[in-house]
Amino acid sequence: MQCPESDDAVQRDVLQAIQGVLHNGKHIFNEEEDERLASIVDTMIEKDLLPEQELTDWINGLASCAELPKSRNQTIARVNSKNFLRCLYFRRGRDSQENKLTATMLAAVTKCNRFAIS
Repeated sequence: MQCPESDDAVQRDVLQAIQGVLHNGKHIFNEEEDERLASIVDTMIEKDLLPEQELTDWINGLASCAELPKSRNQTIARVNSKNFLRCLYFRRGRDSQENKLTATMLAAVTKCNRFAIS
């Protein structure tokens, strides 16, 4: 993410790859994969590598899996996305002020959490 050859197109490809891994349809992560993936996106946010609105839209896209019909694939996508977003939210918690991006993360986590009280 930080090498000079990593332009916006590469960064967008990375986000799409992360979404594909989270919504893999086979495995709910249990080896801290969510933490490793959060490191990548955290770096993108920290270094302002993509516009905030683009990242906000991507995060909202992750949470859209909660609206899919209930199935094994939907459950995998929802649980992986929820855990990833929690990791990212708490990493970003070191920012002293809440901003649009952290508010979006929190809303997306809540959307993916079927036990959350609306």
